[in-house]
Amino acid sequence: MMPKVTVLMATFNAEKYLREAVESILSQTFKDFEFLIVYDPSSDKTLEILQSYIDPRLRVIVNEERLGLIKSLNKGLELSTGEFIARMDSDDISYPERLETEVMLLNNCPWLYIVCSWIDVMDITRRVIDHRADALTPEDIYYTLNFRNCIANGTSMFRKSVIEAVGNYDETKVAEDYYFWYKASKEFMICKIDKPLYIWRTHETSFSFINFDKQKEAVYKIFRDNLTQLLGKDVEDKLTKLMWDNFCNTHYADLNDYSRHELLVIANIIRELNAAIVDAAPTGLSKPSIKDLGNEKYIRYLIVAGRKIGVLKMLELINKIDGNSPYKLAIIKKLAGNFIRNKNKGENNY
Repeated sequence: MMPKVTVLMATFNAEKYLREAVESILSQTFKDFEFLIVYDPSSDKTLEILQSYIDPRLRVIVNEERLGLIKSLNKGLELSTGEFIARMDSDDISYPERLETEVMLLNNCPWLYIVCSWIDVMDITRRVIDHRADALTPEDIYYTLNFRNCIANGTSMFRKSVIEAVGNYDETKVAEDYYFWYKASKEFMICKIDKPLYIWRTHETSFSFINFDKQKEAVYKIFRDNLTQLLGKDVEDKLTKLMWDNFCNTHYADLNDYSRHELLVIANIIRELNAAIVDAAPTGLSKPSIKDLGNEKYIRYLIVAGRKIGVLKMLELINKIDGNSPYKLAIIKKLAGNFIRNKNKGENNY
């Protein structure tokens, strides 16, 4: 009889935190799973640790030569036998009720294909230092994945049929997890459980820490390709990067490098992009909610660009946004008040 869930992990030189990761899965309250671990030849005691466990649910696949993380994960996907696939990383911890909670949701919602959760963040001493609950609704997840990742890979569980629809992890992408979720979000609703089911460990030897710059560049390239596909045209790289900074909420490029005309061109592109994102939303998502998310991001951009494009132009563009949401009306009221005060002070940024 095939297991309900395949828990998939890839390992390489993972001895330091491996036991905690493995035992957090073997001690799950949900029992009907296979734990499929793909071992890449290592220079430490990773294999010795894996072979020390005597548990029929544990399957260790030993690569004859080093394949790397992404190829190892794809090998595991091909060998998995569960109806659902849950991801797990070799330096993190799943809370005991994680699998049970995710399986229950997928069982109760046959129309749902992908679930994930909030995370706790811990340091190398196992002290929880942060809680992350990013992009909470299916609409917010879909919208955000057009620009950056908002899913902790190790929290995810999905039906195996998702692989048939979007394919395995792309072995040409450094940010393979983000690209996988980006593709999946175009086809399926993704639901995030509103509590932490997973502890993500931050440390200087983690894959994401070591490859941070490469992953950031890879995420930008995915965004740029997505932008071109949605708009059906190329956008100058200088303009694209400012948009990406704005939507990722990381930092803002120096507006002194941009002319007023360029900032207005970006504003128009953002409106086009938001409309295309709404049109491309998969069945089951609320398009008005996605539109509101896009408008909020658009207004944030206009506020940042306001000192270069002028308050009057900013108010004009905000006022053209469809709808009379409280957020839009509050922003207009605030900006109008600022405009009047600045004018009385003799400032001419309008």
